[in-house]
Amino acid sequence: EDYATCCANCDNYTCDNNVTFVAGRGSVCHACLNDYCYCEGCDGWSTESHDHDDEGDSEEDDRRVHDYGYKPCPAFALAEGEQQQDQTRFLGIELEVEVKECGTDGVCALVEAAGLPVYLTADGSLDRGVEIVSHPTTSTRLHQDREAWDKLLTSLAKRGARSYDTSTCGMHVHLSRKAFAGNHLFTFMYFIYMNPALTLLVSQRRPGLLAKWAAMLDDKSEVEALDVLRRKAQDKFNNLDENGRYVAVNIQNNYTIEVRIFRGSLKPASFWKNIEFCEAVYVYTRDASTESLTDIAFLAWLDGNEGTYPNLHAFLCRANKINRKGGDE
Repeated sequence: EDYATCCANCDNYTCDNNVTFVAGRGSVCHACLNDYCYCEGCDGWSTESHDHDDEGDSEEDDRRVHDYGYKPCPAFALAEGEQQQDQTRFLGIELEVEVKECGTDGVCALVEAAGLPVYLTADGSLDRGVEIVSHPTTSTRLHQDREAWDKLLTSLAKRGARSYDTSTCGMHVHLSRKAFAGNHLFTFMYFIYMNPALTLLVSQRRPGLLAKWAAMLDDKSEVEALDVLRRKAQDKFNNLDENGRYVAVNIQNNYTIEVRIFRGSLKPASFWKNIEFCEAVYVYTRDASTESLTDIAFLAWLDGNEGTYPNLHAFLCRANKINRKGGDE
């Protein structure tokens, strides 16, 4: 994943310098480029030829989707009065969306209209989709932008974009690495990995897809799992994961801790529930002892902080009622 790119056409991995971005398709290896068209007007490749004599050519919008792995200089989004140097914890969002029904140009237009500090990238793991990636933002600024996020998600769903009802889309939440001091990274990972039932429930994934995209430690005994987590926390740039980046908590990034467990969603309540879970676990595990890192203790704490994490609290209350009745969500 660090040194190769999956071709969106043949699904084979190739060196990063052997791929070209094709508008409306994604990153394509040079062996597959003959299946697409080069447009001199756009100075790029696309899925079909088009006439630049027509005004408002929709293919122009596809040029706003960057190659997979594109990482611009971060534009830190702050609330009014906040200073970047005073902040220790920034959040970052990655939301994968399939856009076959509405087209890449439709997504570009909606994202641009939202005015949010985000950009779009292609992703080889999607059938025909894009990844909406936010610049680093503070929690205060993110929640100030709630109305714009809600409108974007709702508009995407109305235009036919999909995220939840796919087997390809996920949502990843990043937290600043420098915000984890002392033993905090260990307790944060411990809570997510050692409470697998709660993690699976909140992720809204099926077990098989959670294992595929965000592997837990289900194949290890408690002693083995603890040993793995201790080594990961001590290393902090751990490369021992046999699943690479496809783990519940990916710590291989230089500047962030990435929680990868969530199923993608265009439903605002689920979107905010995912963010609130990461924030709540961060706060709860900051000063917690290992003995208090249980799902029961966390849920009791969450009851006392319902106002801070309303979407997460409502989701878990609803799930608990359904489970008591013997039903499935």
